[in-house]
Amino acid sequence: AGTQIGRTVRGALDGLNGTVFAYGQTGSGKTHTMGTAASFDADEGEESGILPRAMRELFDSLKARLETGELLQVRVSATFIEIHREEVRDLLHASGGALERDAARAGV
Repeated sequence: AGTQIGRTVRGALDGLNGTVFAYGQTGSGKTHTMGTAASFDADEGEESGILPRAMRELFDSLKARLETGELLQVRVSATFIEIHREEVRDLLHASGGALERDAARAGV
């Protein structure tokens, strides 16, 4: 895929840092853009949100690298956080509770 999200994912697989970030007012379309409000449908293509496209790119790229022998095994981990009014929540953690801030980094 020649999209920016595709380049970000492939760059991360090559060892670069990659971040997908949505910022804006309540009701501005962040959830729609990121694609977290709809169910994942592999056939949505460009109509799907950023996150489903990133996951599709990630696993397609990993599969290709495994098939060519470039990779022997893969371990994937992800962080999905929400920051609202200075409260950070891990949306993938079962509790869904707020994360504690490191006292040394408070205010950063």
